[in-house]
Amino acid sequence: MSGVRAGAVLFALLSSCRCGSTPSPETTVDATAEASAPAASASAAASDAGRVNACLLLTQAEVEETTGLLAPPKRGGTATNASCSWGTFEKKILVLQVFPSSSHFDESRRSFETLYKSKAIDVVDLGKRAFYLEGVASIPAATLVVERPQGGAVLVQISGKDFSLPKAKDETAAIAKAVLAKP
Repeated sequence: MSGVRAGAVLFALLSSCRCGSTPSPETTVDATAEASAPAASASAAASDAGRVNACLLLTQAEVEETTGLLAPPKRGGTATNASCSWGTFEKKILVLQVFPSSSHFDESRRSFETLYKSKAIDVVDLGKRAFYLEGVASIPAATLVVERPQGGAVLVQISGKDFSLPKAKDETAAIAKAVLAKP
């Protein structure tokens, strides 16, 4: 399976834990201008995950400092989540997804454990509860899912053909903390 197709399959799983719909290429837009909007826009957008612009939850500086990625954000999502990605599956990609319901936390855990054929590790001191796991669905990936204190869930995934899996746990945790720190 090609890296691009593998990435599309993985992104489809990320996009809907119920596997009901996947983002089409038309739903992904360059969010560079939106990502430079004031922080007030981020907190207003974060109040409803159905309308949230996930790209506004991280600054380009936070992404670059944490992951080394210089790529502009690409906005996407479905009716059940908001998403943003930086980078490419051919090298390294960061995917951030925000779900309006905490039920996505448990659904994500089951889905990723099945996909990766491994058990997730509970992560303490991050949100209400969190889990992390690494695996290969055709490309290596590190996934962290956090249940937000105010409800909903945040998924942070780093994957691609050219990234450091040993660093990914710290990178996903740092991204999740930055997102959770925003109202």
